[in-house]
Amino acid sequence: MVPLYQSEISPLEIRGRIISVQQCFINLGILVAFWIQYGTSHINGQAAWRIPIGLQMLPTIALHITMYFLPESPRWLVQRDRVEDATRALAKLHARGNINDAYVHAEVAEIVSKLQWEKQNPPPTYFKMLFGNERRRTWIGIGVQFFQQVTGINVIMYYAVFLFQQAGISQTQGSLLANGIQGLVLNIFTWPDMFYMDTWGRRRPMIIGAIGMAISMMLIAVIMKTMGNPYYNSLTHKTDFHFANKSASNTTIAFVYIYVFFFAMTWACVAWVYPPEVFSMNMRGRGTSMTSATNWFVNFWFALYIPTAMDKISWKLYLIFMALCFIMAVVIYFFYPESAGKSLEEMDFLFSPSRSIWVFKDKEATKVGAIFERDMEHGEALTVFDKASGGVELVEHDRQGSEV
Repeated sequence: MVPLYQSEISPLEIRGRIISVQQCFINLGILVAFWIQYGTSHINGQAAWRIPIGLQMLPTIALHITMYFLPESPRWLVQRDRVEDATRALAKLHARGNINDAYVHAEVAEIVSKLQWEKQNPPPTYFKMLFGNERRRTWIGIGVQFFQQVTGINVIMYYAVFLFQQAGISQTQGSLLANGIQGLVLNIFTWPDMFYMDTWGRRRPMIIGAIGMAISMMLIAVIMKTMGNPYYNSLTHKTDFHFANKSASNTTIAFVYIYVFFFAMTWACVAWVYPPEVFSMNMRGRGTSMTSATNWFVNFWFALYIPTAMDKISWKLYLIFMALCFIMAVVIYFFYPESAGKSLEEMDFLFSPSRSIWVFKDKEATKVGAIFERDMEHGEALTVFDKASGGVELVEHDRQGSEV
């Protein structure tokens, strides 16, 4: 629900950044949790694990209280014929409470037009989305969320302590400290991705990030195989490694941080922004729900089975993630169009049946930014969305009047 709510209350010109904020603050929560774990690891007794669990109540209580002060979604209000309430909500969000602001009234009119269009063009069923004429969009959206998980990032996040123990940090406190540093890397380098994603685009970061993560995983596996001797740890009941020297252990840990750097700078935010951008208007709600469900399903599966894999195949696990990351880079290069800076109409144009699925050959499909000519004097595109849709024009505008 959070990305959907954010998209419905955000100004169009910063919508991608606002949606990305969710990932940034998820990372911040992970960082805080890592350092709380490290801090309480010095406590003897049950308080070492009871305190981290108990502290989780504080942000939950704060969220419950502050939610009462959040404005309702303007789109939801218009759907229930509460147009005046929607106007007040948008004025509060975008015009400092000025209900006479021209931009606010333009937004309300646009929401009304969109809802009228959706009534005339009901969403396809889930089956048709998966196997009908729009299946390409659906599988591309699902693929991005699937790929984000199979990079192995949540394996690193959830089980980094075990990974660092395998890498040669024998003490629990040392592993937790290394885990906290990893959280800092994740947080510091997610923010540039949020601010510059509209400049960098979507395709390029995903491809570069996948290659960078693949190389990092490969080097972790190579060092563990060539410089480490696996042994059974009777205390942890896990497979750990004796490294030939301290430098090999430190290098392994360094490549874990480099891996996290590549993920934070690329896939951390883009994977959540890209799927809603590729769906047409009447597919977006259901399409986004399917892509998010895919992300969490794969996340659950990894959380369940990866500890066993780490214990049974140890360094080979990182070769599997290396292969998956390289496959991701190839698939995105060949098949995934660029969505940054493109309007709904332009995305429909790129997904039209007349265009090749091999997007790497298509300059229009791989460039960042608009592909249609615009009337610079009036700040509008020279074409409109779906001229056959009964005259409802769904071209989005920002505060300067330019289509986004």
